[in-house]
Amino acid sequence: MPIIALEDRLSGLKCDICMCNRLALLNSRLLKTYTQLDPRLRILAYTIKSWAKRRCINDPYRGSPSSYAYVLLVIHYLQTVNPPVLPVLQELRGGEWSDDPDQMFARTPDGRAFDCSFCADVEGVAAALQAVGTPNTASVGELLVGFFHRYQRDFDWPKGVVSVRTGLYLNKQEKKWTTKEKGFRGDRHLFSIEDPFEITHDLGRVLDRETLGEVRQEFERANTMLSNERSLDALLAPWQEAAPAKEAGAAKAAGVADTQTTQA
Repeated sequence: MPIIALEDRLSGLKCDICMCNRLALLNSRLLKTYTQLDPRLRILAYTIKSWAKRRCINDPYRGSPSSYAYVLLVIHYLQTVNPPVLPVLQELRGGEWSDDPDQMFARTPDGRAFDCSFCADVEGVAAALQAVGTPNTASVGELLVGFFHRYQRDFDWPKGVVSVRTGLYLNKQEKKWTTKEKGFRGDRHLFSIEDPFEITHDLGRVLDRETLGEVRQEFERANTMLSNERSLDALLAPWQEAAPAKEAGAAKAAGVADTQTTQA
């Protein structure tokens, strides 16, 4: 799918433009519907996206997950936390679009067809969630801590597949995502995130061994900081490249000198 990538020189705002991509429109509808079901999703997703961008692990062109992939991680976490915050909309029917096959069907440029049906009846789903079971009353902060704990401690990175479509963790074996696809350098399936509609697409296939290590290191950092009750500002501190060894040694020596002067 050809992409035009733009960046505004004054604001730094980046934008990607593509044409004839119906799957992208339906993906946007799905995300919008999920955000309308619970306001905590929007806040949590913005926080995670901001964290990923500031920590420099949010650029699929350079081997890290896209903003869309991170939002799917958040939605899936809210589907699977106990008790769940969000339902699995693709297992339900009803509401705008979902009864019109032409509105909920998409083809890719290579001729593949995908059923993109999901329930868009926000009021009906919200009412059902209130009537059934015990609602999840966790704060956004508590959910943020749980999100990083999930992907640092509980998620099976070598075998697991995040699937918003099912609200489950699938297995790479059943998806046949266990080997690198020939002819595509980035298709390694090291951190597998299933697209909810184009289910043959692994959004994590852009990662290689090096960038996977960087992503996992950032999840570990975040989980450790939040476990130690560090502030959100500290969590979102921009990533800075480590100084070369010679510069680091000089800085350390200067620090020792300053300490000795102060003591004197």
